[in-house]
Amino acid sequence: MSSRTLRLSGDELAYTLAQSGRPDLGQGVLQGMSDVPLAAEDAVQRMLAAGHGLMARQLLQINAEATPVLADELQWIAGVLTQAPFSLRYSQTTAAATFNLTYHAANGGVVEHLVDQGVIHIFTEYEQSRAAVDGGVTFFQIAGLHSEIGSQGDIAKALLDQVQQEQDVATIQKLLAQATLTAPLREQFAEDLAQTSYRGSVMRIEYGPNGEPVSDRGLLLLGGPARLWLLKPHQRPTGTVLTLIPGSESVLRREVAALMK
Repeated sequence: MSSRTLRLSGDELAYTLAQSGRPDLGQGVLQGMSDVPLAAEDAVQRMLAAGHGLMARQLLQINAEATPVLADELQWIAGVLTQAPFSLRYSQTTAAATFNLTYHAANGGVVEHLVDQGVIHIFTEYEQSRAAVDGGVTFFQIAGLHSEIGSQGDIAKALLDQVQQEQDVATIQKLLAQATLTAPLREQFAEDLAQTSYRGSVMRIEYGPNGEPVSDRGLLLLGGPARLWLLKPHQRPTGTVLTLIPGSESVLRREVAALMK
């Protein structure tokens, strides 16, 4: 159950971060909304306009020393984005678009960070971290999904990269014969590689003392017309190997819960 929600425009979020001592993060938010380098003068004007907008929403005040003072809600968001020990990020790419959803660890729970149409940032606080697991099921729309195959196998990343360039099922199956996959696993995976609905990922991102990402680990996902596949990367002396796991709601919940620990 959520306890509070806050909606901010990208410019308002940038202003909040800048006023919280992280102008670099604020600049990053502004630049992330533009396809071309943002001029310094344009950034200043947008920040000023965002400040006025926050004042109109009673989320910002100017004290007697003419210093901007952020409302508690904005201080909350700034703290979440600059002090989270780790985040869990879902990503899904289709032929039409890419979608992202992030959960930031905070006070034993999580804060969901959804960017609506690339413009509006929606933050929702949940007291229980399992909300991040539930969010993944909803994000990938796999509630109630079951797997027909219980086995799993390994495939070298180099081989997977090669296979993904092919569109003919028979050709893909021949190439997959080089991997350690059972025949049923190979046949169904080949079918979905030839008609992929989306590719996705679930990544745990950890941060250094200055808020910079210092490590990440997670899963790759591939969605077919009716099936889901999870791929867990492992480093071997011969290179990166991915464990191919037939996906289901329960499997995704298990793997995401492990990433949250």
